[in-house]
Formats: sequence, structure tokens, C-alpha cells
Amino acid sequence: MDVPELLEAASLLVPAEIATENDITINDVWDYLAHDEWEVALGLLEELGDVRPLPLDFWESLAAAAGQMRLEKSAAWCHWRCYESRTPVGRVHPRPGARRAFLGATCPLDPSQWRHLQPGQTTTMHEDRTIGGTAVVLEVQGPTATPAP
Repeated sequence: MDVPELLEAASLLVPAEIATENDITINDVWDYLAHDEWEVALGLLEELGDVRPLPLDFWESLAAAAGQMRLEKSAAWCHWRCYESRTPVGRVHPRPGARRAFLGATCPLDPSQWRHLQPGQTTTMHEDRTIGGTAVVLEVQGPTATPAP
């Protein structure tokens, strides 16, 4: 299947009554698909998939589409959601996107909150204020310098 077919197949598995917090519905996805805005449609489908659990076929279609579009982060996220669909881990609601998870710090965008991390260190992972698990730090890299104009 090509990307539009994969996205359409996933779209057909989304119940018409669900909407995101921003009132995005499957109709919005169909509008973007009609205009060949596949990357936007993929992102909206990922958001709709976070509203309530959707079937494995939904996530497999999204993972395949993201892979064909060479969107590695989206593909990895959708593969993770495939795993969650196959292997329930007691979670009532789906975990928010990988872009929202963070480690240990109360203000993850503040570099001073990350300076204490060292390879091999175990730290607490949070999805919000609740503890979502633990992680082992594999590598620490400093910020990338931006060249002066």
C-alpha cells in the first residue's frame, strides 16, 4: 500500500464521535488527505489515537505510512503504540506522545535541571506529575552551539 492508502485505512478505524482536546475530528483528517497533506494527516491521526485506544491495525497503518514518509520519530512512536496494543500493561489511557515524556526534572526545558545526569544513572520518568517509570541514562550530550550570524 502507498502512503495515502495507509492513511485512509487508518482513518476508517477512527470512530466519528471522538475528538481531541482541540476539537480535531476525523473530518479534519479527511480534509488534509483530500489535499495530499499526508504529514499533517498523520499527525492528526496520532492525536486522535491518544483520545482512546484504537485497534492494532490503526497503529500498524500509521507506522507503515510514517516509515514510507521517512518520519523516523513518528514511525517509532506508532511502533510503540503497536506494542502497547498487543501487550496491555495495565494502562487505562494511552501514554502521551514521545515528544511529551520527560525525565526527572520539574522544568525539562531548563538546561540547569539536566546538568546532574551522568551515564549509568537511573532517573525517574514523568508523563505529567505522576511517575511513569524509570530510565537509565545511556549518554549525555551538551547543547549544540548555534553559529553566530
